[in-house]
Amino acid sequence: SKLKQLLSLLLIGLFANSPTAIAQITPEVALQQLDGYHAAYPQEKVYLHHDKTFYASGETLWFKAYLVDAIEHAFLTPSQIVHVELLNPEEKVVQKMTLEIKNGGAAGDIYISPDWGAGNYQLRAYTQYMRNFEESFFYQKEIPIYGTIEKAMFAFRKQARDTLTTDFDFQLFPEGGDLVEGLSSKVGFKAINQEGKGIPVTGEVIDSDGKVIAKIATIKAGLGSFSLPTEKGKSYQAKVTSKQQTKTIDLPTPLSAGYVMRINNRDKEDIILKIKTNIPNGLDQAFLIGQIRGQAFISLAELSDGKVYRLPKKDLPEGIAQLTLFNGNGQPVAERLVYINQTASTEQAQLSTNKSTLGKREKVELKVELPKTSDFEATNLSLSVTDLYVNPNSANASSIKSYFLLESDLKGSIENPGYYFEKEDATRRQVLDLLLVTQGWRRFVWQDILKSKAPELDHPIENSLTISGMVTKKDKKNQPVVADVYFSSLSGNMLVNEVTTKEDGRFVFSELQFRDTTTVLIQANIFSEKKKKKKKSKGVEFGAEGNRNVSIYLDELISPVLDKSLTIPTTHGTYEQAGEEIYDIDFNRLQTLANENMWEIDFDEVVVVGRKAEVVDEWHKDKTLYGQPDQRISLDSFPSSYHNNIFDFLRGKVAGVEIIGSGFNKAARIRGINSINLQTTATILLDGVPVESALANSIDPSRIAFVDVLKSMSKTSIYGAAGSGGIIALFTRPPGVKSNRVVVNNGMLNIQHAGYYQAKSFYSPKYENTASSEKDYRVTLFWEPIVQLDKKNTATIAFYTADRASNYNVKLEGLSKKGKIIQQQLTFEVQ
Repeated sequence: SKLKQLLSLLLIGLFANSPTAIAQITPEVALQQLDGYHAAYPQEKVYLHHDKTFYASGETLWFKAYLVDAIEHAFLTPSQIVHVELLNPEEKVVQKMTLEIKNGGAAGDIYISPDWGAGNYQLRAYTQYMRNFEESFFYQKEIPIYGTIEKAMFAFRKQARDTLTTDFDFQLFPEGGDLVEGLSSKVGFKAINQEGKGIPVTGEVIDSDGKVIAKIATIKAGLGSFSLPTEKGKSYQAKVTSKQQTKTIDLPTPLSAGYVMRINNRDKEDIILKIKTNIPNGLDQAFLIGQIRGQAFISLAELSDGKVYRLPKKDLPEGIAQLTLFNGNGQPVAERLVYINQTASTEQAQLSTNKSTLGKREKVELKVELPKTSDFEATNLSLSVTDLYVNPNSANASSIKSYFLLESDLKGSIENPGYYFEKEDATRRQVLDLLLVTQGWRRFVWQDILKSKAPELDHPIENSLTISGMVTKKDKKNQPVVADVYFSSLSGNMLVNEVTTKEDGRFVFSELQFRDTTTVLIQANIFSEKKKKKKKSKGVEFGAEGNRNVSIYLDELISPVLDKSLTIPTTHGTYEQAGEEIYDIDFNRLQTLANENMWEIDFDEVVVVGRKAEVVDEWHKDKTLYGQPDQRISLDSFPSSYHNNIFDFLRGKVAGVEIIGSGFNKAARIRGINSINLQTTATILLDGVPVESALANSIDPSRIAFVDVLKSMSKTSIYGAAGSGGIIALFTRPPGVKSNRVVVNNGMLNIQHAGYYQAKSFYSPKYENTASSEKDYRVTLFWEPIVQLDKKNTATIAFYTADRASNYNVKLEGLSKKGKIIQQQLTFEVQ
């Protein structure tokens, strides 16, 4: 990952230092600039496969994040961390998490709290690196969430839809970009209502003499087109009607001199292209470049006015092709998007069940088969099974294929994107072509590339967790100091680090790896060369007790602000007629999971779902190998006492324990069978793991729940030679269990920091040997974020049906290491 970042920085430097104005833009120069841009600023895409169309309070949104490069859709990306957020209708983040991407994917889940309320939420995913570009690159999707399944709520939503006004918007888009005097152009149009949905309209185009030039009628999704022969000195208007409302819209004023690009994409073998201009010798030294997701596939020079060109589609990858015409000065003057449909390029997985019709609570054996070819090696797959009665699944909804091949490369939202990937027919191809006439490309702007305009990289590439901040004089943010900053975490791998800031007081701890919320301790001392040398001479590698005269300010990971003009793709559904039976088992299951997990992450804080008196003991029961200790001290038994470290706390509280040394050289000796003369220091355990005394000394005592002291041989013998001097075992507080002790900040920060999110396991009951009287009306029957394939590229997944007679939809999505998109669905019946 460091090598990738270094290469990217080198290319960025080369790109940024190239001339801002090039004397002559040739096809070769344009292609070099295109390659240089994508090498210096590689693009990324994120997609979330989630289990259902919509949710209710108390349910869990299960999802799988896929991160790929934007060109080949392969797993080789600069970033390896994805941030996922759920925003409420007021655009406030109610849940967020950080995912570590492995082999292109990572699983996650979001518990939908009943406290959040109902409304249209927004599910969002992005990398920090993606924030350097347009926010429209983020994965964003509207998720309807219902508070309850009450008929009043449905009536309200129905009323809200019925009371929408009849107002609509009508937009016109000349093919290629402009109308030109004396040249005939194709004009695409789009008619949408106030919800952004396409609506049917009819009308006509009238010139400035009042003559009807063309008829207007939508084909589907509010899309349509007409041919317009323009004349010099004339203007044009479109008069359109939807329901009972009529609007008159001015067409763009035709250019006195310009270019028209006409495309016919109906042919299966070739793209048919014709270029016209009213400029004398206007195509001298002009050229055309075609690219798909940043990869050029054709360059045409020596163009002729009115000549028909056929661009072969064979061997092109599936997706949106951008055809750009440059004039003799190297300026982009016309552009058109076309879709390359390679039906054979995306081989589908095969899904099958042991039975087409199953009974209630019957075992399902679902088989997944992929082609055994190199294209499908190292495939990452996720699978959901949902009840179609309760949660209807639209075939036109967004999918992994529609997102990566269409939605992620276009501006604005696309209504029913799945429609464009249904069975092949002439109408679908025509409507898809009209969609590309009316919606613009967004991945880059040719003018910026030709001028070597570099984007500002304010957000770094993330391959690990990072904690950064600044050290200042006490409570003075504008007065940074040079300081030694010490970092330690109580994660399983006991991270320890130290840096010295410069005059700006800035520090960064990177390459951190820990899961879920972890206790992090950061301490700072004003830098002193003498003290540093003295500390090194004593062999102390870490620590200081924190300087009371400094303050530590951590950088906050701020979520992006929503673009108000951005329309989020919408999916709607209804829980009508489902009744309260959905929850008969779900709430019991949620309570069971709550008791098992004890806590769940909410931002950088921990929210306790269930708390019992023995919660601390339960949390650490697998780490106390010795049974009952010789003595246990609970720190909450001394709420008014304050000490900088655990050794000072223990001083005088345990008979036979002596604290020796000073500063970070403190250690403990225990008088017992094996250390009568106090010759050997005690071994320190932190949550069952041996640690150095210096590290134990750096821990804020408020993070320690209790201390066990082991003196007798019967207790210490299980630790072998390490137990010869006795054991002092420190046990941290479980997430969510707070201390009642007073905490004083003296150049120290002791925080709970969110690590990589650890996805929960999906609960799936097994009825083979278990009888249950609880009703089982699960909406998501099964969820598997990681489908494990065998050497034959197959997998058999077993689960059980529920108590509802219904049709169930199996949805499989994923990607291979080489970027092959996998998408397949299957429906089976339960009677």
